Order: sequence, then structure tokens, then C-alpha cells
Amino acid sequence: MAAVSSVTDLADRDQRVRFASKTLVAKLEECPSLDAPTRFPVQANPLVGNVEGMAVTGRRHGVLRLTLVADDDQSPTAITRPYGLDVRLPRRCRP
Repeated sequence: MAAVSSVTDLADRDQRVRFASKTLVAKLEECPSLDAPTRFPVQANPLVGNVEGMAVTGRRHGVLRLTLVADDDQSPTAITRPYGLDVRLPRRCRP
């Protein structure tokens, strides 16, 4: 595996590169808040932070298990939270 940190445009560099399309799979802000505390009064849902990481951690019968993480950026007003989602992708997006 080659390092790509110095490459400015992967599409020009390697014709084998395929970019993923973006498909909305969930509206986290519409999930129940469960009366969770929040440190940001303007936040639509206190359980949903700035999600910065995502990994596919399982797949079974057309359902992907996603693990998301919202970190606190070492801020005293933010909360680090992991999220687990089971997502059934639209047929046109399934691997």
C-alpha cells in the first residue's frame, strides 16, 4: 500500500480509484433525545454531536452495522459519544 499524503488528486494518479457516492441513510437529529442533557442549547438533538468518524463493523443479509463517533475535540462543553446503527441500504447502493 502506498502513502498518499503527498498526492493532491487521487483521481488523476490512479485509474483504479473509485469514489463512493453519498446516500443519506439516517437522520440522526430526528431520533428520540431520551431527555439527554446537552451543553449546547441550540443543538437539535442533545444526543447527536459532530460525527467525525465512521466504520462499517459488520454486514449481514443486506444490513450494514455502522459505528459512528462524535468526539469532544478536548472541549469541556462537548461530549464524546459512539453510535451504533444497523442500516439497510437502498438496492442500488448495495455492494
